[in-house]
Amino acid sequence: MSELHEVDREFRPARLGDVRRSARLAQMARRLAENPGESFPKLFSEAELEASYRFLNNDAVSPEAILEPHVLQTLVRLQSEPVLLALHDSSTMSFGSEGYRDGLGDSTGGHQHFLAHVSLAVSADGERVSAPSC
Repeated sequence: MSELHEVDREFRPARLGDVRRSARLAQMARRLAENPGESFPKLFSEAELEASYRFLNNDAVSPEAILEPHVLQTLVRLQSEPVLLALHDSSTMSFGSEGYRDGLGDSTGGHQHFLAHVSLAVSADGERVSAPSC
């Protein structure tokens, strides 16, 4: 199965109140998986970019609803492993003074920051379990 189909399987089950929203999420995720280092303006046409911003600003779309199907698919993959290692890292993400971001803490010199705690599940035998790269 191609990576694009895997991304669809990963995100189409999102419960966003309308199948068109779930389809939009899967479409956006496919684009991001194809070029994960690119910005939205570089990934999407002008019309797609506008649709993506409308999608993300929709009250029916929350970070939790976007992430939920990915978390569930990850749990399915994890259950097939007899032993897992959970690798953790905490890093401070700092942003310059080029604009205020709601919800971030203030640092010295007009900077803002947040603490990111990231976990990565790894099979103990070193084998990679196929998953979408997004």
